[in-house]
Parts: sequence; structure tokens; C-alpha cells
Amino acid sequence: MLLAELAPTLPANMLVASLAVAHTMREQDARVHALTVLARYAPKLAQEQTRLDALAAASNLPHYFERVTALMNLVDILPEPLQEQAYNNAIETTKQIENENARARAISILGNHLPAQRLPQIVEIAQAFEDPQLRLNALSNIATRLPSEQQNGIYRDLLKCVKALPYAYKQARSLISILPLLPAVLLEEAQHIVDNMRDPLDRASIYITLSQNLAPDKRKEVLAKAWQLIPLIDEGYDRATVLAAIAPFLPKALRQDVSKTVLSVIATISDDYDRASAIGLLAPLLANSNSPTETVLPTYQELLDDILETAFDIDDQSKRVEVLKEGIQLYLSQDQTAQYRIWRRLAQRLKILPLSDVLLCFRALRPLIIQIAGKKAMQDIVLILGVR
Repeated sequence: MLLAELAPTLPANMLVASLAVAHTMREQDARVHALTVLARYAPKLAQEQTRLDALAAASNLPHYFERVTALMNLVDILPEPLQEQAYNNAIETTKQIENENARARAISILGNHLPAQRLPQIVEIAQAFEDPQLRLNALSNIATRLPSEQQNGIYRDLLKCVKALPYAYKQARSLISILPLLPAVLLEEAQHIVDNMRDPLDRASIYITLSQNLAPDKRKEVLAKAWQLIPLIDEGYDRATVLAAIAPFLPKALRQDVSKTVLSVIATISDDYDRASAIGLLAPLLANSNSPTETVLPTYQELLDDILETAFDIDDQSKRVEVLKEGIQLYLSQDQTAQYRIWRRLAQRLKILPLSDVLLCFRALRPLIIQIAGKKAMQDIVLILGVR
């Protein structure tokens, strides 16, 4: 590792001396790593032999996964005939890896380095996995680099893998990961999988992701499905995250109900930390709200106040500071009158906290204090507290 750090800066004579050091290393993987790095910087007269030595050392590593990794780390500095030799060795070595997890990781490495015309050789290895999750992971990593005539078949395989997964949450996560890859002709099949899932949070999350791949005329229907699932989600904070994700994409007819939904979601969250975090997510939705005047709703300003007030009810110091820090960032865009008003309120809350808590809170409040009164005010506060 020291040689690798030094190599870019060493003069030619010291690089040659370093090659001698590399050849004396007893651990084969260390020798391979050193030679691979030095081959990039060795003097021209020594480069060709160093590359040959590095390739020979990498090709003979006894651990198959390490061999594949070493060969692919080296391949970009090899001349074309030696590149082909390295590719062949790496592909054949991958086939010999018994552990499926290690084989899947090796396929991912190959997928990032092999020329496109050689990718079909590792598709066969990936399709042989018995575990549908490993098969999905391996195929999704190489699908976009395959020739277009092969891609549709791979994408259908990916959907089959999703259906074969044993747990619903795994199906949901995997489907979200592959949705951006799927062509339009397969999105209907993907939507059918979602429609048959039971968990409303999983379904809503996938509908939102799916909608981004659909034409505008079909997007409304899928977003409406996600919107209808919000009341069915068990946890209040989960409802808040879905609402925050979906709101920017809602059609105008549904946006009229956003303000009321924001309030109903916040009201169901009993945990102070989750409630403050949810307000932080949802308050921006009301910043430009055009809600009817007859509906009594809190203003954006009042929701910001609620974030900071709620923060002081959180017992955990680190969580309190985290919420304060997020809330203060939202206040930095408000006018100075609003900033000073909230500072006065927070100062009263600070008075009843232990000094250690006060110091932690000041770290989060510092940007607001400086914006209101400048760095001199912060320095005065520091002097009053008797700390540096």
C-alpha cells in the first residue's frame, strides 16, 4: 500500500528499485497489487516486462474471486492481445467459483470491464444462479450494456426473479431497483405485480417510482392509486414520507386536498422525533398553498415553529440537535422579523436545559444567530457562557 501511494511521485531509478521490492513480497496478493500499481508508472523500458509480471502473478492467484478482481484491475493498461488473455482467464475463473455470492460479485466486476461483445458469455453464468435474488442482482448490473436484441429477454428474466423472491418486502425493493431499466412494454406486467402486493407502503412506494417511467396520460392513474393508499399505511412517519414523495407529481385536482392530508398525517404521529422530522418533510408543501380561506389550517410559518418547539420535547440529545439543525435551515430563508421571533421563543426553552444540552443546541442554532445579529453576537454569547 505504501508503494502504491508513493509510485506516482517516485523518480525512474526509485521506481526500478521498487519493482525489485515488489518481486520479493512473499504474499502473492500483495505482490500482484504492487506490480499492478507500479506497471502504471514504471519507466518505458521496464513497463512491458512489469505488465507481463503483473498479469502472470494475477493469473495465478489461488483465491478465485481475488484473481478476477486483480485481472480486471490490470486490464486497462494491457495491450490488446494480453487484454483478451485476461478476459478469458477472468471468465473461466468466475465459472469455477463455488460460492454463489462470490460468483455474483465477480459477475458484477466483469460487467463493468468486459467489452460489450463479450457480455453474453457472463449472462449464461448469471442465468444459472438458483437464488433469484442473486440472479436478479447479476443480470441487472449488465443488462443495460447488452445488445438491444438481448435486453428484452433479460428484462423479462428480471421480472421472473422478482416474482420468485420469497418475501414481499424483497419483491418490493427489487422491483423498485429494476423499474428504471424496464422498457415500456413490460411496465404493465410490473404494475400487475404491484397490484397484487398486500403492504400499502410497498405498493405506494412502487407506484410512485413506476409513475416516473410512464407517459403523462397513464401517470395520473398510478399516482391516484398511491394517493389512495396513504391512509392505509400503518406508521405515521411512513405516511409522511410517501406524501412528501408523491405531492410534487399530483394532478391539480388532488393537490387541493394536500393541506388537509398533511395535518391529518402529522396528527397521528406520537413520537416527538418522528413528528418533528415529518413536519420538516411536509411543511414545504404548505409554503405556497392555495387552500380555501374558510379552511382553518396552520401556516407554513406555524409549522416551522412547531418543528423547533417539538425538538425541545425530545429527550435524546443527538436527535434533538438533528431536528434543530434541520429546522433552523428552513428558517434561514424567512424574513428577519420571523427569525428574531423564533429565536426569542427558543431562548426561553434553552434557559431550562442543562449547560451541556445548551452547548449542543447552540451548535445547531449558530447559523440563525449569526444571520440575525452577526458573528459579534455569537461571540458575546460564547463569552457569557464562558466557553471557547
